[in-house]
Amino acid sequence: MAGSIEPSRPPAVAIQIFGNLEVRVNGRQLDLGTEQMQRMLVGLLAAGGRPVSRDTLLIWIWDEIWDTPERFKSQVDALHQLVRKLRRRLESVGLHNTLTWRNGCYAFDMAVADVDLHRFAAELANAGQAMSEDEEQAAELLEVALRRVRGEPLAGLNGRKIEGFRVTLEEEMLNAELTLNQLRMRNDRHLERISQLTALAAEHPDNEMVTWLLMHALYRSGRQDDALKAFRDLRARLVDRDGLDILQPLSDLHDRMLRGDPELWEPDAVVFPGARTVTRPRSSGTASPSPAAEERAEEPGSAGDGQEEASDGVSHGREPSDPSPAAPHAPGTTVTTFHGPVVSHGVIGTVHAGSFHQHG
Repeated sequence: MAGSIEPSRPPAVAIQIFGNLEVRVNGRQLDLGTEQMQRMLVGLLAAGGRPVSRDTLLIWIWDEIWDTPERFKSQVDALHQLVRKLRRRLESVGLHNTLTWRNGCYAFDMAVADVDLHRFAAELANAGQAMSEDEEQAAELLEVALRRVRGEPLAGLNGRKIEGFRVTLEEEMLNAELTLNQLRMRNDRHLERISQLTALAAEHPDNEMVTWLLMHALYRSGRQDDALKAFRDLRARLVDRDGLDILQPLSDLHDRMLRGDPELWEPDAVVFPGARTVTRPRSSGTASPSPAAEERAEEPGSAGDGQEEASDGVSHGREPSDPSPAAPHAPGTTVTTFHGPVVSHGVIGTVHAGSFHQHG
């Protein structure tokens, strides 16, 4: 229609956590400012769109809540300044209403497809759901997920909270790789897994699950001597060097290979024995705002620079209920544990796939 105005297209956004933290909008990299601002952004992204309390963000930024009223007020004031600066940078590239304040907490609203961390969590959730019905589909989903997440998570960022989250992400990546290798080997694709498992063993030389799968891949490929050597090398490191015991199933596997046990060729032989099913208690994963905070309509500090309020509904000095993103599985979901690889059902640290905001 003549004279009609076409609606503007939303900006194309790509947020990267695996590797260096980056935000790209329409192909251009956004300046994320100081390391404190970057830590705050990671804390918001890790929540997967859910509200994040003020105290939780203070922990992400400074690893602690300062201990005197005066220092605490300056810390909260600094947080308000960081929020305003990040919001202005986002709005300057068309990302309006992305960093929001609601119910006494902050939230970062972004489509799953725009954040590599969120895509990875969602793809792991899909793979976990597929495992019981179609292992081939589950393996393909894992391969897609792992192709997206090469590189050290949050490379170059420091801090105890950041480091704890980085370790969690690296454990999830390794867990997904181990699960993928197990699924492929259950379907007689052991020969093609040797190179990847050998590389994993070099990267994680003391990991017993990596050695377990590598031994199976080598043995099934006719390399019994190499499989036995992998066990001896691990035993030398753990027992002789560190004084630790080898897990009994690994010792049993070594003995079975020496005997040439024919049952080692069964598909289920690659599954680590002794796995048990547990259900983790349901928890929101973030500190719940107090009733006073829920009643607040105005974001603290929104009146203008230098007019921030020191209190926004959370008492001074109280740490959040999620001091570290250590739990790698979604609350309230059933997972398999005890040394065996298993896909996380929809969560990376504090990221809950079911809570992501889907935007058109």
